[in-house]
Amino acid sequence: MRCRKHSEKGSALIAVLCFMMLAGLLAASAVAMSRIGAESASVAATRMKSAYIAEGAATRMQWLLMNDLTKNPDRQTGSLDYTKTLGERYLADGVPHILDYYGDEVEIALTDAASGIDISGASPSSAVQTMMMPLYGDSRQRDKKQADIIKAFAGRIDDYVDGDDFIRLNGFEAQDYVSYGMPNMPRNAPFKFKEEIMLIPGFSEIFRIGEDGLLTQFRPVPPQGMPQISGLPSFFSATEQTLEKLGRLRQDELARVLEARKNYLVNHKPLNESLDPALLAKMKSSFSFRESGFFTFTVRPRLDEGRYGRTLVLTMKVDKQPQLNSTAYYEWIIY
Repeated sequence: MRCRKHSEKGSALIAVLCFMMLAGLLAASAVAMSRIGAESASVAATRMKSAYIAEGAATRMQWLLMNDLTKNPDRQTGSLDYTKTLGERYLADGVPHILDYYGDEVEIALTDAASGIDISGASPSSAVQTMMMPLYGDSRQRDKKQADIIKAFAGRIDDYVDGDDFIRLNGFEAQDYVSYGMPNMPRNAPFKFKEEIMLIPGFSEIFRIGEDGLLTQFRPVPPQGMPQISGLPSFFSATEQTLEKLGRLRQDELARVLEARKNYLVNHKPLNESLDPALLAKMKSSFSFRESGFFTFTVRPRLDEGRYGRTLVLTMKVDKQPQLNSTAYYEWIIY
């Protein structure tokens, strides 16, 4: 009897200890969940505030740009020496501008929306081939293989935008997209968004996405009823791959061009002081150094340690006078 009572007391002690441990775990879990909820709410509130600030700062920049367009009709980019200008200048050259928006600082860069390949026209496959087709050089075999990849991709673009179900050479039609798990493809109509081209098999074999994850290799597709963005790609909007391909640059030339452009953006040194005349003339024959009138605003928050923010990228046509009815955007991306 004594042994049994002693055993029962030990069992009760174990049960009490287990209950206390469970209660402690529940209390710790509640505290952790409460802390996570508070932090999540704080992050959401900060990100929402950052989004409103970015939108307001972009609107203010639009007015500053219109004022600059009125005062400075010469919109040549790459030759301005910012250190010798009176007052702030706003050009589509990617130079960052710091704007104090009611106590919060944001960084805004203006670039030209004519940034690269135009796939909104009647023949997007031709535009891709014209831009990306390699020149045959010393490594002819490698270039030939890349040219075949681009031709095959161009055929898939044609199948994507045409209105029939006939498969071109190396093309892709509905049955092929079904096997890829995309049963609602292709569109069989012109592109409505430039990001659609990423859905076509073979895209990643040709194009490189920038560090920001945005598809700046292509210019925005105009929404219905809005004018097309025309002209040569802007030098300051062009990606590294666009500079290399359209400019037909060797690796050493590309490095010099990128360094000169960085020197202009950071130190405001005009391009004619960084590039030799022959290479600068080569760039001017392949790229535009005058604004097209279609601007892309990239608004980034300047944050302290531990704060969260959002980046806004929007594209629109900006004239000297405001449009009183509404503002039409070619793209509006916030992330």
